[in-house]
Formats: sequence, structure tokens, C-alpha cells
Amino acid sequence: MAPKRKRVTATVYTHCTSCGQRMDTMACCIDWHAVYVSQMVKNHMVEKGCIPTHDELERMDVESGSDPCDDCCCGACGSRKVQPGVVCC
Repeated sequence: MAPKRKRVTATVYTHCTSCGQRMDTMACCIDWHAVYVSQMVKNHMVEKGCIPTHDELERMDVESGSDPCDDCCCGACGSRKVQPGVVCC
């Protein structure tokens, strides 16, 4: 009897590995500015071990962008990619 083959399973991404947003949400429905500010706050807390001050929060607010994430959103057609980091069109 021949040995059984194992099924090849494809990785299904439910969230973007870069920005952490759900892949089934349309890009236009995400507040990208809030996503980037929250990432900057989390990084600050990890690096410095404390909550950012009011001045640091204002600086993060000014420095953050509002463009969609390049890993999960296509810059050419504006749609969400099937998987983060792949070429869309």
C-alpha cells in the first residue's frame, strides 16, 4: 500500500502581519492615522517602558501618516491584497 500523502495547507492570513488590521476589511474603512499612532505608542512603550507624555503623543500624531499599509494594500488599484506582501496587479 502506498504511503499517504500529506495535504499541502496554504497559510490563510486573517490579519496583516505589518499593520495588524483584518484582511477582510476594505482599505477605505480603516482609520490609517489611528493605526499608525497606536503602533508608535506601542513601540514607545516597549522601548522606553513608560507611557508617552503629552508632548510625545503630539509629536507622534504629527509624524504619523494616513496612507494605507503597503504590505496589505495595493498602491496601483487601491484594493486589499490576498496575502500581505504579495504583488497584486
